[in-house]
Amino acid sequence: GLPPMLKDVIDWLVVRGIFDGHTRPNSCIINFYDVDDCIPPHIDHHDFACPFVTLSLRSSQPILFSRDIRIRGDGEFDAPFRLPLPTESVL
Repeated sequence: GLPPMLKDVIDWLVVRGIFDGHTRPNSCIINFYDVDDCIPPHIDHHDFACPFVTLSLRSSQPILFSRDIRIRGDGEFDAPFRLPLPTESVL
C-alpha cells in the first residue's frame, strides 16, 4: 500500500473533488527536479485506466501540450499550447 503521508495527500485531493471513490489513485510517482531540470516531451500511454494528475509543490512551471513540441535548446521546449502550473496547484 501507499505510505500514510501519500494517503493523506490523496484524501486531501478527494475532499476537494479532484478524485472520487472510482478514480482514487492506488499508486504514485514522485519526481524531484533540480534547477534547470525538466521532463522531455513524451506521450503518456493510452492504456492508463485511471486519470492521472500533476501536483506542483515547490515551483511554478509551464506544461506544454501539442503533437508538435519543438526543441529550443538544452532543456528548453516550445509548443502551441502552454499552461502555467502554479505552486501548490493540481492539473
